[in-house]
Amino acid sequence: LQEPTYSFTPNFTTESNGHWIEVENGNSEITCTMTADTGCTFEVTDVFDNTSTPITVNTNRFTVKGIGQHNLTVKVKKQNYVTKTFTKTVTVVQKLQEPTLKLYKESSRETTVNSSTDYEGDASYSSYTNYNVTLDGDGNAVLYFTFTSPDGATIKVTDKAADNSTSTTNGGTGSFTKLGPHDVSIEVTKTNYHKQVFNEKIYVQGILSAPEFKANGTKQSDSGDGSSAVNAEKWQFSYLTYEAMEWWIEPGNTDNTTTVKYNGSTINPSASPLVPNNTFCLLIEQTRNYCKSLQTTKYVDVKIKPITVKLGKSYLYCDFDDGAAGDAVEIYGKVHLGYDNSYTCLKTFNSNYDYYTPFEWGEFTKDRSPQYTLNSPSDSLHYYSEGMYEDDVTGDDELENVSKSVTLSYLAEQYRLGKPANNFDNVKLEVFNSGTAGDTRMGHRIMFNLSE
Repeated sequence: LQEPTYSFTPNFTTESNGHWIEVENGNSEITCTMTADTGCTFEVTDVFDNTSTPITVNTNRFTVKGIGQHNLTVKVKKQNYVTKTFTKTVTVVQKLQEPTLKLYKESSRETTVNSSTDYEGDASYSSYTNYNVTLDGDGNAVLYFTFTSPDGATIKVTDKAADNSTSTTNGGTGSFTKLGPHDVSIEVTKTNYHKQVFNEKIYVQGILSAPEFKANGTKQSDSGDGSSAVNAEKWQFSYLTYEAMEWWIEPGNTDNTTTVKYNGSTINPSASPLVPNNTFCLLIEQTRNYCKSLQTTKYVDVKIKPITVKLGKSYLYCDFDDGAAGDAVEIYGKVHLGYDNSYTCLKTFNSNYDYYTPFEWGEFTKDRSPQYTLNSPSDSLHYYSEGMYEDDVTGDDELENVSKSVTLSYLAEQYRLGKPANNFDNVKLEVFNSGTAGDTRMGHRIMFNLSE
């Protein structure tokens, strides 16, 4: 009897230094089919791991399993023939296993990055394993990888990025420097093993940084973080320069696309200055290709810088004379200026000093010159006169009193329109009584100086 021929499934791998069978793991079965003369029967014993075990032979087929060396004894029998015994050695090895992957935030590989389920990209990449990585200020991101072979094999990593660029890393240590999908091929080689190629589909999703609210004003030291109305960012701006506060949004990363909504409507910051004495709730949405969108709610409280109001020159206008052409007019009475229901008598007029040329603005010297600090455009100063009359050759003529309020909004508008080197020249309160022109009509003018 001749030794049978053996056919193994999986089959042998033959190299210059030997041959072996590769299997997935220790539970993988190897099937052997024996071919011999017609009428032959077989008995097989497997010596494996220092244990001899008879193996059931189904006609001419048997199976073995286990990682290591199998020393098979095969007895071939046939009627009227001398039984022959043969030996067959089968070395079984496990296939090269897929390397394990770990991803890290930094090149020092201290902080691992786990996969995330919050993928927001195109549905065509939903089968990729998503990893989040935070962008730097310039919009760049790096995700560091390490592939480790449990078999101590040599690893070559080929990465194809979204822009179809390809990079190859010899060894299992490298990085993904581009956002989006990555088709990764991991080639594993080791002497006396079949080369194995594994594939990973990895999606690098960028995490955007928070935007920053910017304005042509000053953020206050007691400002909140803007996360709620109670913790609003507090800003003040120059009301002497701007009627409302100009502002803009600085994206958290260069080249982010930014959209701002207020009260549900999209607004353009450059065309939507913020009116003082209001708290605004702004919804800022940032987007970027291959990144998770970021929505940020920002509460901004807007006020004006306090404005100091000082008095400049003050005038009366006498639209009448004393009956003799060119003669001065004697004026009597009082004028007052007040803020927040607190009034100051600016001047008490009497015949000893107060003579005014008819039909001209004549300056009067104030007895008192208060100053005020106004904090809101609606703050107002109130001016009024009392007991006003003029004395001429025909007797005393009572003059109708005046009363007028001016808001800071009104005064600041005059300031912005004129912007004089000395703003005493154009910021003023001016009022005439309703007296008859040329007889009892009188005008009052108070000039103001505004500063922050």
